[in-house]
Amino acid sequence: MSHQPSAMTTMLHRFAKLVVACTVLLILAGSLVTSHDAGLSVPDWPTSYGWNMFTFPPSMWVANIFYEHGHRLIASTVGFLTIILATWLWLADARPWLKWFGAAALGAIIAQGVLGGLTVLFFLPAAVSTAHAALAEIFLCMTVAIALFTSPRWMEGYGTAEAAPYGAEPDDAALDDAVPYSAENPLVVSLSNHEPNRSSFDRPVPGKRLILRQAQDERGVEGPVLSKRLILRQAQDERRVEGPALSKRLILRQAQDERRVEGPVLSKRLILRQAQDEPRVEGLRTSECIDDVTLRRLATATTALIFLQILIGAAMRHTGAGLAIPDFPWMFGHVVPDHWNGRIAVHFTHRAGALIVTLGIGILSAYVWSHHRGRRELAQPAALIVALVVIQVTLGALTVLTRRDIWINSLHVVCGALVLTTSLVLTLRSWRARFARAEVRLEADTTDITVRRKERVKKPRTARKPRNPQREFLGVFRGLCEFCFQRVRLQADRRGRA
Repeated sequence: MSHQPSAMTTMLHRFAKLVVACTVLLILAGSLVTSHDAGLSVPDWPTSYGWNMFTFPPSMWVANIFYEHGHRLIASTVGFLTIILATWLWLADARPWLKWFGAAALGAIIAQGVLGGLTVLFFLPAAVSTAHAALAEIFLCMTVAIALFTSPRWMEGYGTAEAAPYGAEPDDAALDDAVPYSAENPLVVSLSNHEPNRSSFDRPVPGKRLILRQAQDERGVEGPVLSKRLILRQAQDERRVEGPALSKRLILRQAQDERRVEGPVLSKRLILRQAQDEPRVEGLRTSECIDDVTLRRLATATTALIFLQILIGAAMRHTGAGLAIPDFPWMFGHVVPDHWNGRIAVHFTHRAGALIVTLGIGILSAYVWSHHRGRRELAQPAALIVALVVIQVTLGALTVLTRRDIWINSLHVVCGALVLTTSLVLTLRSWRARFARAEVRLEADTTDITVRRKERVKKPRTARKPRNPQREFLGVFRGLCEFCFQRVRLQADRRGRA
């Protein structure tokens, strides 16, 4: 089912995408620091040559100091944006698990900053530097996941067909292909006239959650109760209405005349309950989530392999093994190196891992195209990840052939992060059905609307006023800004007195 997201939800989703973009920029800045060997160009932390990080004079941003200090400023900006994102999620989103996930992302960026400081204070130890790079990838994945979880299409369930907007005129072709209700038994949806050779888009498909529930008593139904998400279209002429129907755009037409309604009363939270007849009516749905176990396993395994490959690449960069094997595609003129040491082993493992990851991505994309070609939310990232892995392999080869050119090496790191996040998006979308099972609990509401209105309890006058998330968010944001300005002013005053 399609519904218009609120302005707050749309703004939250856009802000989450902004945080993702800034995180990608942060990873690029970090890779430039490593490529320039600028990690110790600013030898103290959290200060910069004794200055506050935010008051360090730009005239001193020279040579490699520019890259290291710029990396610190970008990291501080991403941390500040993450504070806003976590606060916004906590105040505006109704899903408790997503609130805690936002808090976990905030904890991850704080830990990332501490690891960055330890990297400087302990003079770039390989283990800490590799952990710093790995946590950067994890944090990027968390921000991408938040942006995905707050997207309107994720919350709608990536339906194959969208309901027509309320008030829109149904097209004639859709109404002609509509499947009518059985007049003899309104509990049964008759699909006997449905052509078996119709495409999967037109054919009703079983839905485990989406459900037509009829709530009516023995006396008759006085009128339909509309759910918030169901779009009902009244189809009637002056004297006679043929009956409610499900069109191929899933428009429910209400069968009624001036005095009596024969259609179902819809529950508050749900829509239609599946009915079955002799030929086995499997069900109807407006929003379908892919529930493919094989796809989930392939996507999850591929994402794990990509992350492991990035860890090996980070270890190779921070142990100076990037040119341990100086030729490509051969290795010392052979398919396998003819001599070994620690750095050669790390470099060889990274190349072998690249072959395994490329094979895994190829299998995953081929499976998506062969089984779910019509699902845009799966086919698009499957095509994108193939393009990205081709670019990534090319950049990796050029890194060796150009003797670790700074920009090629840095773009190789960023492209690897994009491959990981694209695979993560595909993986999360393959798990969308499981998310829905955890989130949705469908409960029938069979009471008449007039009864529910009578049973509605008035709130006591002493009840607390409803929360205003926007006002609370603006208050927290203003407080954070005032605190930062006071700290900067205090540091400037101390410098002036000194």
